[in-house]
Amino acid sequence: MAHPNRKGTFLEPTEEPSETRGSRLAKDWTLPEDWLVWAVGKQPTWSPAHAMNVAEQFRDYWVAVPGAKGRKSDWEATWRNWVRREGAAGGQARKPQQQSFSDVDYRKGLSDDGGF
Repeated sequence: MAHPNRKGTFLEPTEEPSETRGSRLAKDWTLPEDWLVWAVGKQPTWSPAHAMNVAEQFRDYWVAVPGAKGRKSDWEATWRNWVRREGAAGGQARKPQQQSFSDVDYRKGLSDDGGF
């Protein structure tokens, strides 16, 4: 179906709307076997059980994301990026751990007399 542009000229869409909008991950999604094999190969410290746990986190996260951010045009690529960012089993989490409030040295930056 043609749509008018600002000048009133009709343009044919280049892609179907469903392709450009992407799709949501199904609530009952399970990790395909070939995605599991890829993940374990990419992260040698991962066992298949660990990869399945990561897949459950992946599913729970993406099912809960609202709106357009929760739609992806390539779920397999989204999985691969998730695995790459996840890191080694038993290693650092997806995001670097922030220092706890008690770990910060608040004296840094103070003058010798304790003032700012």
